[in-house]
Amino acid sequence: MVLTDEEATKDGDLRIVDESGEDYLYPADYFVIIELPKVVQYSVLAIV
Repeated sequence: MVLTDEEATKDGDLRIVDESGEDYLYPADYFVIIELPKVVQYSVLAIV
């Protein structure tokens, strides 16, 4: 999951929450942001 962080965005980073629930900063160019249909989002989040 990506958290909104304006300072990180200004620096070209994304704040990512990992499977442990902790959040870390990573360079934004490490990721490709995709939009999933709502039904898929709910299914993925239900697994976690």
